[in-house]
Amino acid sequence: MKKFLSLLIILIMTFTMMPLGAFATQTSSTSYVILKASTAGSNGIKLSWNKTQGATKYVIYGGRCGKTFHKIATTSKSYYTVKKIAGKKLTSHKSYRFYVKAYKNGKKLAISKHIHFIVNKTMGKSANATKVTAKYSKKTLTVGKTCKLSATVKVYKNKRHIASNHGAKLKFTSTNPNVASVSTKGLVKGKKAGTAKIYIQDISGIYAITTVKVNPVKMCTVSFDAQNVEDDPASITVPYGSKISKPASSSVDKWYKEAACINQWNFKKDVVTKDITLYAEPACLAGNTMISMANGGKKAVQDIRIGDDIVVFDHNSGTRTTAKVFDFYKYEEKRAGAFTLHFSNDVDVTIVGSHKFFEKDANKYVTINRDNVQNYIGSSFFNLDTMNWESLQDVTFIKEKVDTFIVASEKHINCAANGMLTGEDGVYGWFYNIFQLDENMKIKEKEKLADIEDWGLFTFEETGYVSPEAFEAFNMKYLNVAKGKGIVTAEQLKAAGINATKYDTDNVR
Repeated sequence: MKKFLSLLIILIMTFTMMPLGAFATQTSSTSYVILKASTAGSNGIKLSWNKTQGATKYVIYGGRCGKTFHKIATTSKSYYTVKKIAGKKLTSHKSYRFYVKAYKNGKKLAISKHIHFIVNKTMGKSANATKVTAKYSKKTLTVGKTCKLSATVKVYKNKRHIASNHGAKLKFTSTNPNVASVSTKGLVKGKKAGTAKIYIQDISGIYAITTVKVNPVKMCTVSFDAQNVEDDPASITVPYGSKISKPASSSVDKWYKEAACINQWNFKKDVVTKDITLYAEPACLAGNTMISMANGGKKAVQDIRIGDDIVVFDHNSGTRTTAKVFDFYKYEEKRAGAFTLHFSNDVDVTIVGSHKFFEKDANKYVTINRDNVQNYIGSSFFNLDTMNWESLQDVTFIKEKVDTFIVASEKHINCAANGMLTGEDGVYGWFYNIFQLDENMKIKEKEKLADIEDWGLFTFEETGYVSPEAFEAFNMKYLNVAKGKGIVTAEQLKAAGINATKYDTDNVR
């Protein structure tokens, strides 16, 4: 028991007397020696270096520049004054070169870069450097990225730098190359998250330090919203700043940065800098849908052209009328996600993705897509050909890809598709349901004027890139009201290049 107590006391005293940093985690993952020199007396050179982690001794080597290296001394200290090399005194105004090796129990840990130093500062027209100034004191990188470091050097009495005939002017050393490596020309590359110091050392030994912080690669999630044209492709996670490819599982060729499909994503140039969602264009009418014409006939949607006169519904007067086709578009590729709506009286309409129909109970246009169509079974929708209501009775989903088209009439932005009053989705959806309607589907004038009083009107000058014709054709002056009611957001308008400064977004109702 006495032996045990004695041993315990010895252990306690040993741990108590150990320095507090004995168990500290080392921040550097490698050993290094940074050697510098300075003048010592009339004919001496003082060498000094950092204490290398784990080193028990240092061996100093030196010689005249261009001559053989000689072992000068071994020391456990981190400095040494050189007055002789190989038994010969140093000569004033001559240059010498040195390096130091660090050892631990006979095993070499690190070796310094060679430095060149002139005894008593000058040698003819050449001289030692007196100051090194790094271009950056701190630099931040992401793993995998690079940056170039440099420094300026001031030479004693502005003489010629000793490096002009003795080697590279600057040398670079990383204290932690596992975090940030550095090339002989000062190109730093982030290897893993952490911090490293980069010594930028003049050939005569003096140096400056740039601290490099390496951040982990930021990962960004890219989601895809097919807007009911097809199943959404799986989201992907990519490094910040990466380019992405089109989803291989998708039939969609074009993807956009916003749901309104205004700015197309360029897969060759655009890079991911945040979590984003890319959107497919919401498709509309399938090929062979018949559009009611002003002359009383029908024309297949694929044969429609801009300027054609078609049947429309005028919500200003609450009557059926005619208008010209202002916008017509055929999608370049066949689209998936088609389904056929079966209405009463054998009226069928095939749409792709989503489309608007005028619903009786809501007394407004509603968007029907694959996800919500079952909710509208039994609902009544307006037939513009008969001016009566048809009940939605069933739906059939179509596996095959189909040709898809958009038709938008001037001022009214609706048409009769197989007789049914329909409207487009996507960006066109901003222009529906802006004002309240009465039981005859006519805009309530008093409420309309109140809305305009509340939110004001857009002017053509605020709409950015659109033409005067488009401004009039799509009733864009009412976008302020649409924004006020939450039909369109300020962000969507901004993406379209439209000024949204008039409206206070806190007042959305």
